[in-house]
Amino acid sequence: MGGSCIVECPSRGHRERSRLQRRPEKALCLALKGSWSASGDYDLPISVEKCIYDPKSKDDGVRVLVMRFWPRGIKKGKVDLWYREVGTSKDLIKAWKAGEITWREFRKQYIADLKDEGKQKIIRELAERARTQKISLLCGCHEPETCHRTILKEQIEKV
Repeated sequence: MGGSCIVECPSRGHRERSRLQRRPEKALCLALKGSWSASGDYDLPISVEKCIYDPKSKDDGVRVLVMRFWPRGIKKGKVDLWYREVGTSKDLIKAWKAGEITWREFRKQYIADLKDEGKQKIIRELAERARTQKISLLCGCHEPETCHRTILKEQIEKV
């Protein structure tokens, strides 16, 4: 099992506290502006609080649109990257919005959909980016609690 220990941060050359679970190479540097969770794990600097329709800010870091379809009325300059592949499928989002499935079922189906190798590659790319800079995952949902961005963030943090 894992435990708390001190590790050398390869990018900055200083030592940090990290709770490790069989993968010490995943230890991260606090200077990346992430944070330590209550369980002692390091949280990557990934934000899901903003909607694509919210104003752009310097604090957003890299703005990553994670919707399958481009949102109506949004100019291309409002995002830095667009990964449509990790957006929800048309059928899944339609079933959720129509109330045909619960949030729990939506979550289960979306996670299963993310198992695709192409989507796993994108998740790994986002995790690598989050290790060096803050990223904001964006879509049209206003409530992050019931948005696929929250699920996607969890999957990125598992990498």
